[in-house]
Amino acid sequence: MFWFIGYLIGIYLFAVVDVILSFIVGKSLGMSLMLFTFFGNEGRRIYTKEKLRWTKGNFSIIPTAYFGKRGITKSDDIYYLVIKLLVSAALFISMAIVLNLKYKAGFWGRGFKLGISDGTVIFWLLTCFLILKGRLQSSNKELSDRFYEQNALLWEGNEFARIKSYPELAANKKIMKTIRLREYMFCCNIALDRGDFNSLGAYLRDVDEMLWSKNSTGKYDTTFPYTALYYMIIYYSSCINPNRANAIKFYEKIKFRLEADMEPGGRRVLAAFQLYIMNRPDLAAASITQAEQFLDNHEDSFLAEGELKLERKLIDELKSKIFYR
Repeated sequence: MFWFIGYLIGIYLFAVVDVILSFIVGKSLGMSLMLFTFFGNEGRRIYTKEKLRWTKGNFSIIPTAYFGKRGITKSDDIYYLVIKLLVSAALFISMAIVLNLKYKAGFWGRGFKLGISDGTVIFWLLTCFLILKGRLQSSNKELSDRFYEQNALLWEGNEFARIKSYPELAANKKIMKTIRLREYMFCCNIALDRGDFNSLGAYLRDVDEMLWSKNSTGKYDTTFPYTALYYMIIYYSSCINPNRANAIKFYEKIKFRLEADMEPGGRRVLAAFQLYIMNRPDLAAASITQAEQFLDNHEDSFLAEGELKLERKLIDELKSKIFYR
């Protein structure tokens, strides 16, 4: 019993140390903190050097930190993961060796302190296994490589409409969910830029199914990496293929994050919802003005030039509908 309690504490200790190492390693690699969550509070920044903007979010006892970098590359991501895993290995395996030598316990009769060390080491091994599985599986690797190629083109200033998408890979259920949804976001932006709304609707139907958690909770997964996909569904349901019930449904699930988001994409989506669903052009006008203010001062933001081009286009379109309605 005491071993099991220690084991659970060990897992939590691993999560906390991983966040601390994220700060240390991320900073050493020139990355900036994009989002930090802690006990239902979310701190987010849209510029690399600004202070975190805090808002209420989904409650979780495990803190999380997301780091990013302007023009991040595949090697940046790999170095970030490898260094974190090596440092945590040194910490947790050393602790396990010291405690096992001290208490000389076998598999049975392991106490509270050994339970803590066992929890950290086992969870570290599990994390390594999942990362290696995700990185080395050929289909996962292929789609990840495509993502970095697409991202590099955006930072070079290419428009989404000129970038190739890979919907056939995004639809491959053998590929990890996170990687698939990341590609679906690219597919959606490319379709949106090209005005291919039939393809956009088809992508979003797949996204809707994937965001639904197929576990006992029966809830949509609203963790931070999937935020932009919720925005896309709200925007599509508000002004491209109006569906009031669907727009409200997804707005309510991500409302806490959307209303606090000062990036142009977030302000644009909120403006579309305010205009077409709430019928409040005054609120939509204020949101669009805030989006334009970002576009006038974006040099230190996490957005690539290609992303900014699409936002300028969509914001101008929405602005004309607000003021000439």
